[in-house]
Amino acid sequence: MAILGGEFAAIVLISIPEERVEGLKNELQALKDETISVSTKATHPLDPKRFVGHLHYEIKLSGADHEGIVHKLLPTCVIAQSTFSR
Repeated sequence: MAILGGEFAAIVLISIPEERVEGLKNELQALKDETISVSTKATHPLDPKRFVGHLHYEIKLSGADHEGIVHKLLPTCVIAQSTFSR
């Protein structure tokens, strides 16, 4: 979740049976009536071979959310030569 261009934004990954995808898309588009914009995109699992030679680690942050938290964390991840997705 973030404020982007003065608007609240969130990214969510949802897994549902394929036969329910169109129904979910229709329900999400109905949110336009409440001035909520929703975009959808099909995704696919990544090939695990892509990460051969990389170390697996997890970063956990806790505390009050505020603007700039990703910006502040990003240099630390770059110094550690990691890949960081916003």
